[in-house]
Amino acid sequence: MSRSNRFAAGLVAAASLVLMSLAPGPTRAEIPTFILAWGAAGIGQGEFDRIAGLAVGPDGSVYVADSDQTRISRFSSDGTYLLEWGFGTREVERPIGLATDPQGSVFVTDYYRHQIVRYSADGAGEAIYGQYGTQPGRIKYPTDIEVAPDGSVVIVDQFNNRLQRFTRDLEFMAAYGDTGHGDGGLDRPFGIAIDSDGNMFVTDQNHRLVKKFDRDGNFITKWGGEGTGPGQFIYPTGIALDRDRNVYVVDTFNNRVQMFSESGAFIGEFGSEGSIEGYFSFPVNIAIADDYSIYVGDRDNFR
Repeated sequence: MSRSNRFAAGLVAAASLVLMSLAPGPTRAEIPTFILAWGAAGIGQGEFDRIAGLAVGPDGSVYVADSDQTRISRFSSDGTYLLEWGFGTREVERPIGLATDPQGSVFVTDYYRHQIVRYSADGAGEAIYGQYGTQPGRIKYPTDIEVAPDGSVVIVDQFNNRLQRFTRDLEFMAAYGDTGHGDGGLDRPFGIAIDSDGNMFVTDQNHRLVKKFDRDGNFITKWGGEGTGPGQFIYPTGIALDRDRNVYVVDTFNNRVQMFSESGAFIGEFGSEGSIEGYFSFPVNIAIADDYSIYVGDRDNFR
C-alpha cells in the first residue's frame, strides 16, 4: 500500500475534541478562539481510540466516530457524554464519515465494509446499503459523507476517486468525478461539505487541493497546492462550511485549519503544531454548528 493509501486508511487514531468559536457579529469571517477540549485515550465512556468523523445534530449534539472501537459516541455541545452505540457489537467495522439530517438521523460510512448506514439519533438502525465494486452505485472504501439541501446524501467514494449520491433511504442516484489530473479529476479524495445551493467542496489529498463542483458534479473552481504557506496544503482532510459559506479545511500535516471564502480566497488560519490550548498535533476532521461553534479532532494530543 502506498504512503497516501496508508494515510487515508489510518486517518483515525486516539484523539479528543477541541471546541473553537467565532465571535458574534454580522461578519463571521474571524479567526476562532479556543473554548474547551474534552476526551482522553481509552475505551471508557467519553474516551477515544481512533477518532474519525465528526457531526453536529440539529439539537446541537456532537457525534464522534471512533473507528478502532467501532462505535459512535454522542455528546452535548459542552462535551458531556450522553450515549454510544456499536462498541463490541461490530455493527460497523470501521466508521469514518458522519453526517446528520434535519430529522436527526445519523449517516455513517463504514470504510472496510464499503457501506453507508443510517441510524436514529439514539443509535437504532434505520437503513443500510453497500456493495463493493467500481460500477456506479458500488463503493470502494468510503470516507466522508454529507447531507445535501434536498435531503439526499453524498459520499466520498475514495478508492474509486469519485462522489456518489444516494437518497435518504440509500438508493443510488448518481456518480460524479473521475481519476485524473484535470480540473474535475480526483486522487484520493477524503472530505466533503455542501452549501445551501448544493455545491460540493471536496478535499483532494494527493493533489493537495480543494475542488468545488456544482450539484450535478460539474467543476467550478479549485485552490491550494502543496506547501506550508497560506492557502497551501499537505494532505487536506476534513472540510466544513459555516452558515456564511466560509470554508474551513483541516490541513493535517501542517497542524492547522485554514479558512477560505466560497471561491477560494484565503481568509486566515488557526492552530499550529503543539500541545497547548488551541494548538494541534495531527488534526483530522471538523464540524461546525449553527451557532458557529467549531469542533476539531486533535489526534495526537489526546484531547
